[in-house]
Amino acid sequence: MRKQYFYLLIFFVLFGVSSASVLEIYQQGDISQGQLASTLDTSLDASPLKLSEEELVSMVKPAVVRIVVHVEGDVSIAPFKINLKDFTVRSIPGEKPLKMPVNLDFAGSGFVVNPDGYILTNSHVVSDATAKIQVVEPIINLLLAGELSSLSDVEATKMNSSRTKEEGVAFGRQILDYVVEQSTFNLTKKIVVLDPTSKEVTLKKLTETGFPVEIMSVNDNWYKDDKDVAVLKILEKNLPSLRLGGGNKLSIGSPVYVFSFPSNAELNGNNLLESMFTKGVVSAFKNSQNTDFKIFQTDAKISTGSSGGPLFDTDGQVAGLVTMQTSSQSQSNGLSVVSTEQAGDNFAFAVPADIAKAILSNSFIINDEGNYGGHLKSGLILLHDNHCKLAIDEFELAKSVNEKFGVEKYVEPYIEQCNALIASGVSIDSKWDEFMNKIRSMGMLAWALVASGIFLLIGLGIGIAILFKHFKKDHLDVDHLKHVIGHQNTTSEAVSPQSPFATAVEQVGTLKNLRAEKETTEEGGMPDTASGISQVSNVNNIESKTLNHGELKPPNKSLLDYIKQAREAGLTFQAIEKALKDAGWSDDEISRALAVPQS
Repeated sequence: MRKQYFYLLIFFVLFGVSSASVLEIYQQGDISQGQLASTLDTSLDASPLKLSEEELVSMVKPAVVRIVVHVEGDVSIAPFKINLKDFTVRSIPGEKPLKMPVNLDFAGSGFVVNPDGYILTNSHVVSDATAKIQVVEPIINLLLAGELSSLSDVEATKMNSSRTKEEGVAFGRQILDYVVEQSTFNLTKKIVVLDPTSKEVTLKKLTETGFPVEIMSVNDNWYKDDKDVAVLKILEKNLPSLRLGGGNKLSIGSPVYVFSFPSNAELNGNNLLESMFTKGVVSAFKNSQNTDFKIFQTDAKISTGSSGGPLFDTDGQVAGLVTMQTSSQSQSNGLSVVSTEQAGDNFAFAVPADIAKAILSNSFIINDEGNYGGHLKSGLILLHDNHCKLAIDEFELAKSVNEKFGVEKYVEPYIEQCNALIASGVSIDSKWDEFMNKIRSMGMLAWALVASGIFLLIGLGIGIAILFKHFKKDHLDVDHLKHVIGHQNTTSEAVSPQSPFATAVEQVGTLKNLRAEKETTEEGGMPDTASGISQVSNVNNIESKTLNHGELKPPNKSLLDYIKQAREAGLTFQAIEKALKDAGWSDDEISRALAVPQS
């Protein structure tokens, strides 16, 4: 029995070591339920998900919209004169105003910032000031060209040397303000956001079927303070939306991405609803005109129609709004910085997202990426870790947004990828899958630990079964022995001849009778039976011989025979001792008998 305890102890120790090793392997996994919940947290304080360029396109493109503005009416422009010698502009009394019709179409980009139809774009895309500037600027440029040609070479050289670039820009804006204020405009304006899923192929038809726009906030002084941000509203719900980040993560050299609808990229009518994706780096930070914030300058290529598109950082968050670009022609005369609607391909500027956040806050509009962005990113996180069944559930939820914004084509490739992983058996869709994936990733050592754990588990089970069997056997045999001894003198109950304890039990009964007869003889009585007398005589003879020689009293031979048979039957020392005490033998007799070595 002691050997059995020893082996069991070894099993427990080895099993504990193996279990600890396997547990350590499991705990090295990347995803637990708590970690997944933390990663999927879409609160503003959550760490953003790192997206590949393909994933960034899938998240952003459905939320980028094309904005079309149509302006018509008429204008009356009061005559004016520009003097480049002293940088002044004045009216010309007595001359009739210039009256002309207005029929303008221009476009820009924007992006959804709240699923309930709120859209950010540039103010210069939808501002009345933009339409007025576009009407009067050609006339101003015509007069400026005439004035420049009238200057002599000496006067032109003097002007260029005496005036700084900043003074030239300020004078150009002074001219614009003066002419606009002195002119009379009678204009009507229609602004629409084109339906991304429309089947029309002409701009006119797309404009007729587009979403009507309500201007929630616009800055008509965008060209004076550079806060070129406007908020629009369309009557659509559950739209794909983008989250605004902060420009504080960007530095010179940081990669950035631009999504927009550049007009000069259109090859045919099928491109009118397809936004373009370009990338570059932050090349500089420029002060705003009032030096109250920094403007990003990037080498990402943009062109006419890109104004209002989102500028993204590598975390997949909006860092700014593309607002205007440099024009070498306009800069050469030092008179203006024009919007993207007036220039060809060149480098872009962007208003930081913090300016847009402040404007949204002032308009009581919450920036919320909604169901599409939240579920798409959750699905991508799960897909990255091969949890494909859960990922598919998230992708299906991402598809359940406004069907007019056509997100299905951006989500379906990820669902197909998940199904392929499931079919190949790589998908991790349960705790067991996750555990086995970690085992495979750790190589042969992990397999050895798992195998040893299984072996020890089996061995532990066998050891416990054997031990339990012995405990049960000892318990039953002792109980049976007690029962037989208690009824030996009053019943004819016999131990089963098949029992290994039959002889031992009978011997204990005999020993009990022998003990009683011996005690009667010592008190002067007579034994009841002949066999009893014989047994007592034998005992007395043994005891007499022992005492005559001055030796220790030898153990009773019947006791020795019983002990031998009981031990051969498998009884423990404690069980034999207890049985003899119950039969009435003294401690001294039992001790002497048990002390005799068994051959």
